[in-house]
Amino acid sequence: MDTQRFVVGINGDWSPEISHPLAQGQITFLLELESSKIKKLDFELGFGHRADEKLLEVRDFRQGLSHINRSGWNTPIAPSLAYAEAAEELMGLQPPARAIALRELVLQLQILQGQIRFLTSVLETINSDSTQTFRVLHENLAAWNERITGGRLHDAFIRLGGVGTDIPNSTLLELQKQLSSWVIPEFPASTQLTNNSSPLAEIVSTISFGDLLSSLSTALEVNGAFDVQLPKVVKVPRGQSFKQRPTAFGIYGVWLHSDGGKSPQRLSLTPPAISALSRLQSAAIGLDLEEFKSLLIHSPISIGELER
Repeated sequence: MDTQRFVVGINGDWSPEISHPLAQGQITFLLELESSKIKKLDFELGFGHRADEKLLEVRDFRQGLSHINRSGWNTPIAPSLAYAEAAEELMGLQPPARAIALRELVLQLQILQGQIRFLTSVLETINSDSTQTFRVLHENLAAWNERITGGRLHDAFIRLGGVGTDIPNSTLLELQKQLSSWVIPEFPASTQLTNNSSPLAEIVSTISFGDLLSSLSTALEVNGAFDVQLPKVVKVPRGQSFKQRPTAFGIYGVWLHSDGGKSPQRLSLTPPAISALSRLQSAAIGLDLEEFKSLLIHSPISIGELER
């Protein structure tokens, strides 16, 4: 049995293109090889731990909403939503219907944007001729996210009790019209693993404009207030709440424990990269090193989420 350290990411033994989520940091895989095939896989993360959970515990709940989206690399609004909804549950606070609809709209926009961005990074890594087509679609989605929320990636759109700003129905209708003219490009089948249950194959098979168009229709049907006016200092009643929101590649969970103060007493974040890495451990068994590299390229594992 041969044991090999295989460092992936910045200054490692191998790295995909810089746009790929695995290129944003460094992770060490411990490979136990038998006849050049992986028999067992373990991993060590680098030294980029950003202490998001502890940083959020010394910020008040409003400040936390401006920070927590940094821990969601693929769908930044998802951790913000889960965090806000956990606090709102403890406060007994119900956002207006318009705010809920706009939250869902931006979530679906960012989910699609994250999926297209990942597919683009895969195509860039393998030098595919189809890269530019996906890059253009991602740029269009990113421009709309910036127009609606004020940020191309990390924004401050979510507020306790609602959202930061309303989105005029004229803007929503314009987005709806543009979506009807866009087409999700055909992803080159030759880039996929032969196993149809691979992460990449699953993303390609499920990606569509459907959920985004549905959330757009709902937002157009609901009018009224987009937030609830709260006092300058917000304190969340004592208790615990766990909320989950979907992302481009799985579920993001936030566990919030409040002692009745203006900041969380304890906070635990569970990004989807954790389950993706766990899945990788079993999927890699039986592969040689080149096949393992291909699996890594096709796996949406964000080092930034792991080193939260």
